[in-house]
Amino acid sequence: MFYTTTIMEKLIGFVVLIGMIAVIIAAASGLNISFLEPRENPPGTNFFSLPDSAYTPTSPSRSSTNNRDYAGQTPPSSAPSQPSIHESFEEQLSRIRKTLALQEGQARQTDPQKEYIDIVYRTSFLNEDPLPLDMSGWTVENKRGDRFGLGYTANLPYTGQVNTLSRLIVPPSSAVHIITGKSPVGSNFRVNICAGYFTQFDKIEPSLAQKCPRPSDEPAQTNLPDVCRDYIESLPRCRIPQNTLLDIGNTCRAYITANINYSGCVANHKIDSEFYKNEWYVYLARPAELWKEKRETIILRDRQGNEMAKLEY
Repeated sequence: MFYTTTIMEKLIGFVVLIGMIAVIIAAASGLNISFLEPRENPPGTNFFSLPDSAYTPTSPSRSSTNNRDYAGQTPPSSAPSQPSIHESFEEQLSRIRKTLALQEGQARQTDPQKEYIDIVYRTSFLNEDPLPLDMSGWTVENKRGDRFGLGYTANLPYTGQVNTLSRLIVPPSSAVHIITGKSPVGSNFRVNICAGYFTQFDKIEPSLAQKCPRPSDEPAQTNLPDVCRDYIESLPRCRIPQNTLLDIGNTCRAYITANINYSGCVANHKIDSEFYKNEWYVYLARPAELWKEKRETIILRDRQGNEMAKLEY
């Protein structure tokens, strides 16, 4: 009898053990085993760049640009797709080098405000869509081995205030002017159709195009008096009126103060499709010339120190 009881107890214990195992398996099937899932690349990056030591960006993020400046328009540094996974790092370097060039500009000038070189990012000759290129942290180097970093830039610059800065990200068919001296607006900046106003009180090299919207094309002029509209039609582009006529009236004066200047131009046109230009002004803020008048070698390097373009003259 004792023997039979022992057999029964063992059978019951075995059945209980089987039941517990089944419960554990069922519970495990509903778990989210997060450590087995593939990890995404670190967030906060919305551009293609030559890989840093940690990772190559793959997914867009809104954290690196100030979208408030664009009033519903896609920010100028839009997120590109990732390069082909079959392309090696050396192949990426080679492809990008073919689309980059350093140009002399006014490198032989001795005045740091007039001395500049140009980086040209051309459209690829290959049958592919070239990507926006992040030049933040790149450097330019002279023959003596002195290196100077390319800082962040204001996509929508203003004078007389601290500008919001973003990474220096340029699409194909772009030009980046590297000026030795100091910025007249206090920061690097991207050109827009209103930027010609900057030249009224500051000498800027290379020259900014005077292609601001005509004062007579600014909005809400229908109800202005004829004398006011005639006066506005006489005004040049990209200039704040300095000698306003006495007989144009207070309404006309208020309109001109609000609209015929850089800030008014930006407010009226920043959502226009052609507002942003693929042209940047980057300042090194140096007090003296950097490039020799002759027998100079200038090298453009990426963040890892790879040579991306070279200019010799």
